[in-house]
Amino acid sequence: MKLIYRKAIYYRFELCFLTEITISSLIDNALCFLLCSRQLLNSTLTPVGIHLLAPIKKTD
Repeated sequence: MKLIYRKAIYYRFELCFLTEITISSLIDNALCFLLCSRQLLNSTLTPVGIHLLAPIKKTD
């Protein structure tokens, strides 16, 4: 469960970051990260979002 939860947070952050990076603003990225974190805690994770982002996820 912890592994899935951590991956979900990473995916959600990546999705939000990739969306905001077009603006090229560190402040917007920071706010987006906070909003994503809060949304993650207040809502259930959707597998759809993870699947949509999986192909563009960076490999460690």
